Amino acid sequence: MGKNLSKRLVKDGWDVYVVTRPKSSLEPLELVKQNIRIFCHDGTTESLCHFVNEVKPDIVFHLASLFLASHTITDIEPLVQSNILFGTQVLEAASRAEAYRFVNVGTYWQHFNNADYSPVCLYAAGKQAFLDILRFYVEATPLRAVTLELYDTYGPDDPRPKLLNILKNAAQAGQTLDMSEGEQMLDMVHIDDVINAFVAAGKRLMDNAVEKNEIFSVCSGTPKSLRQIVAEFEDAKGLTLDIRWGKRPYRDREVMILPNRVRKLPGWEPAIPLRQGLAGV
Repeated sequence: MGKNLSKRLVKDGWDVYVVTRPKSSLEPLELVKQNIRIFCHDGTTESLCHFVNEVKPDIVFHLASLFLASHTITDIEPLVQSNILFGTQVLEAASRAEAYRFVNVGTYWQHFNNADYSPVCLYAAGKQAFLDILRFYVEATPLRAVTLELYDTYGPDDPRPKLLNILKNAAQAGQTLDMSEGEQMLDMVHIDDVINAFVAAGKRLMDNAVEKNEIFSVCSGTPKSLRQIVAEFEDAKGLTLDIRWGKRPYRDREVMILPNRVRKLPGWEPAIPLRQGLAGV
């Protein structure tokens, strides 16, 4: 998302500043590197505050996170650092620099079994914890925010080891895949539509149309089961995959149903149908 959003903002004429970690790969930014300024964060709040105060951005897009569907004991620190600590540092730096427009990323995994709040995993709990911290800043300062709760994102050149890459790799290698029964529901949103949602959220903030923190869903509204998505992938790519359905158990707290209280982002509609998007990955 960071790569694609940076490319879009540069194309739209913005001056773009990117915050990275010392170990971050800059390869995804290669095509726009000459048009952006990169700040390598040393982990301290002081250095980030100094950088943001120097830039005084019109708007901050906070995309950083660590996603883990389940965690081990060694994952606790990186989950808290990525999903809670760093975001709080960004909020503090933004408020001190009077950069009062903030776009945040949430997840539909904060709503297990369609609950107002029930985290699927510790990652989702961290997203909710950060919302509570964000609430302090929007109530104690002039900062205004839009939180976009993302569903299942996909698109070309996606490096993540997620469903479509697993399917592609299995097809290329001629491997048999053991999968669950495939009844869990997914709502796939193309990366171009996701970036359009970020831009729409940014415009809403730039137009001063936001009060406190507004939360919207970024979903297609046409969820499909895992089995249906695999079938559409096969059809779109002209492939036949060797899948043994029911050979893997569902995860603990597997998301079988999706939240139905969708809050529509004004000025945004998904434009890329699933089959068209799958053909391009």
